[in-house]
Amino acid sequence: RYTALPPDRAVSRSVTAATLPALDAMSLGNSAGTRVFTVLASDWLRLIPDANLRGDVRGVLCRTKAGRPPVFLGVEASPGLDQDESNVLRQLGQALALALDALRAYAEEHAIALTLQRSLLPARIPEVPGLEISWRYQPAVDNVEVGGDFYEVLRLGERVLIAIGDVQGHSLLAATVMAELRHALRASLIGTVDLGASMGLLNDVLRRYHPGMTATVCLTLIDPATGCMEVANAGHIPPLLIGGGQARYDRLGNLLLGVANESYRVDRLTVPEDGAVLMFTDGLVEDRDKLLDESLEVVRQLADTVEDDLELFCERLIGRFGAREDDVALVVFRRGAH
Repeated sequence: RYTALPPDRAVSRSVTAATLPALDAMSLGNSAGTRVFTVLASDWLRLIPDANLRGDVRGVLCRTKAGRPPVFLGVEASPGLDQDESNVLRQLGQALALALDALRAYAEEHAIALTLQRSLLPARIPEVPGLEISWRYQPAVDNVEVGGDFYEVLRLGERVLIAIGDVQGHSLLAATVMAELRHALRASLIGTVDLGASMGLLNDVLRRYHPGMTATVCLTLIDPATGCMEVANAGHIPPLLIGGGQARYDRLGNLLLGVANESYRVDRLTVPEDGAVLMFTDGLVEDRDKLLDESLEVVRQLADTVEDDLELFCERLIGRFGAREDDVALVVFRRGAH
């Protein structure tokens, strides 16, 4: 990648031996290094015919690691640069190459982190007759590390378990603990299904194997045919119950996971036909300059009206709060008529 910097503008073009044969002799090959040289104005004009040059181009070619694309920084040299000016150009080129390498490394790490994060979340959401389900996972916009936000949807006979949670921290450890809790939750639901017992098991797993870490989790278990739903909440933002043109948060709550021994209570309620339930992590609404209750009220007001298509509802929620500093996970489900 070669960049010329005439007095009035910067130009970025791809250079090949076919377009500028003179640069063949100025190549670094495949090795790391720095080379300062001059490109004749006639050769430069073959690459950029409309360049307004009054002299030759003095440039520096830099590569910090073997095998990586080099960086070229050039300036119009009319009159030619002296030794001190050439040294400054060399230093600028090296600094630019290092900065681009850092940017490239960040982008690669971010892509790896996102791939890992998504591999730890459900590969697919099961289709459930009588229940429309939509979900979103949005990683933090400026964080390379993976987080501990998760969601889960499992069919258990005629009923469906829908869970959401957030493990403390933003790191590989938080992500691995999140995966452990998801697997422990799945194991606890084999056989007798008891939300209070499942939540107690998750608490024991966290306290025994990861002392000092905490997590918030909310579990819901719904029968789409009857609308009967159980809720067990361990310190998480309560589910938002939507129906009849209004929305309200469930008031039941228990101590978050990982703090102390706790007997987790289970709330029982009924979701009416066409009623919906919204569950989300605090990354959606938490802002440093705003009270959490204010943001929760914004969500509640937005949920007073839910689109026929839940995907549009999710997009409206995400769009209202914009890019976030923390990961966001949300699940919304609506009971259809039978």
